[in-house]
Amino acid sequence: MYFRAKAQCPECQGFHCRKSRWLSSEEKQSNPELSPYRCLDCSHRFLRPRKKELPGERWIPVIVTLVAVIFVMAVTVPWLIEPESFYRAIYSMVYSILPSNTNVSQGNASASSSQASASLGIASASSANAIVSLSKASVSPGEILNDPELRQAAENGDPVAQFRLGRALFQDPAHTDKTSALAVRWLEAAAEGGNIDAMIYLGRVFQTGVGILQNFSQASRWINTAAMRGSIEGMLEMGLLYRDGVGVQKDYVKAYAWLNRAAAARNIDAVREREAIAHMLTPDELKEAQRQSSLLGHENDESRTKNAQVNK
Repeated sequence: MYFRAKAQCPECQGFHCRKSRWLSSEEKQSNPELSPYRCLDCSHRFLRPRKKELPGERWIPVIVTLVAVIFVMAVTVPWLIEPESFYRAIYSMVYSILPSNTNVSQGNASASSSQASASLGIASASSANAIVSLSKASVSPGEILNDPELRQAAENGDPVAQFRLGRALFQDPAHTDKTSALAVRWLEAAAEGGNIDAMIYLGRVFQTGVGILQNFSQASRWINTAAMRGSIEGMLEMGLLYRDGVGVQKDYVKAYAWLNRAAAARNIDAVREREAIAHMLTPDELKEAQRQSSLLGHENDESRTKNAQVNK
């Protein structure tokens, strides 16, 4: 028999712990055999040895994926080959299960079956068009970088085009230090133009330090800007930055305030993090955190109004 020991907090000796995130790439590289954890009772962050893999455990995701692929193929292949016959068979099977006193005549059933098949034929055509549209939308970084219209739009000051160009430069497998610097310039131009996606992207690359020099101050700056403009992801990230003290002074009250805003917008991760922070606050601190959260809502509304006026 094999058993996995639960992570135990060395500070309070509690077992209510979960995996945490690496604070930097340097920390991850210097601890190859360890994993970060955070205690949900006392918020203490610690490192412990990685869990040993159980026999055969590495094959579980592969098996689950294969089963899912086989199931999807079994359902979709007949529909793709001959959708009308496939759905006619399903329709007939459903009617064969119904009781005999349903007062549905065979003629009506056939007519309904034909109508359903025709409708499904239209639906299948619409689905095919949607799939083609999605495939066109999934453009590789190389195609984006070689798109003259996109580059021209970026040079003309379009924030969306600037964001797409900057992100593509970061994602390009052949990127260098020069292209990384150029990517940052495009992303900063997009962020300064009001593109929230660019703000979040900049905050994350500055926080991880992958492709550019790590800079927690810049990370918190851009994430805070996105959060103040109503970004749910920005609110979640700001809460985590205040919780961990990354780029800002550690402050559980402010962490709760931001996480509360994100949780109110139905972000599930924020709900979990907010509850963990709440257990570490006194009643007075919790009251103050909720008051600050309400004030953040008014500030966000004012910021969105100003942005709308500028865009006009």
